[in-house]
Amino acid sequence: MFAILKLEQKIPSKKDIEEEINFYKKKFPTLERILNLFGSIFELQLEYVNKIDVSGFDFSEDEIAKILKGGTPLLSTKRGEISSELFRELLTKLVEIVKEKSLQKPIALDKILEADELKTKNIGVLIEKFEEGDNSFFENLCKEKNINKDVLLFMITNTLSPFYEAYSLGLRSKINHHHWGKEFCPICGNRPYIMKLRKKDGLKLQSCSVCKTEWWTQRIRCAFCGNVNNKLLSIFYPEDDKGHQVELCDKCKRYGKLSNEKELGRDVILRVEDVATIHLDAVAKKKGYSPITQSPIEMN
Repeated sequence: MFAILKLEQKIPSKKDIEEEINFYKKKFPTLERILNLFGSIFELQLEYVNKIDVSGFDFSEDEIAKILKGGTPLLSTKRGEISSELFRELLTKLVEIVKEKSLQKPIALDKILEADELKTKNIGVLIEKFEEGDNSFFENLCKEKNINKDVLLFMITNTLSPFYEAYSLGLRSKINHHHWGKEFCPICGNRPYIMKLRKKDGLKLQSCSVCKTEWWTQRIRCAFCGNVNNKLLSIFYPEDDKGHQVELCDKCKRYGKLSNEKELGRDVILRVEDVATIHLDAVAKKKGYSPITQSPIEMN
């Protein structure tokens, strides 16, 4: 028999995001520009989560248990509708934020909006290719339009994220996490990008890079390959910041960032934690490790 482990996941408000961004701007003044950029992106995404109609979309707890026991993410069996008009509207606003606040000022942004593949009538095909992981489609598109692939995938991921998050909200509290325990999201199937140790009980939770769902995993376990051999697992953290750690796996040579809420003395918002700890990504990569997945904040 499986034990029952259900999790309540707080949805951050605009005020929550603002407070976290301001906290880290004071702690890490050199990150002010990038924190402002992603603070605006996160607030825009949360605004659209509330605009997406999820009525009539649901799974019963019995359906969820059956699907997850079979090793399949929920949205691979039934996905909510993604409005092409709303996607295009959000994408356009996201482009404006990045153009205004990004340090890099990517020149590909206007080309992205001009590409036929990202016009409203073709967005359904684009989303399908993205969900299938059709790398050749995006390679060809970027080559033809002279668009940086990382910039394009950054924009698509951050535009799709509110849709996935909206459809995940009503499902999260119904999941028995002991039915899952995999290295990809039980709801949308994407990889985690950051983790935390929960303050109140020390549970280790991974956060999905797209729908932001948090799910339980073993304390000693690689978030990419599932390795549980502690001889091949290690951590590092700054001397003055034990609450922000990086887990390294020498079996797959991947790393994952982890926020220890007990050490930090507070609950965290993982999407903000990802931005505030970008210096740890640089250290891990310099040591020869690759991230579990490309973070939603990464854009070359």
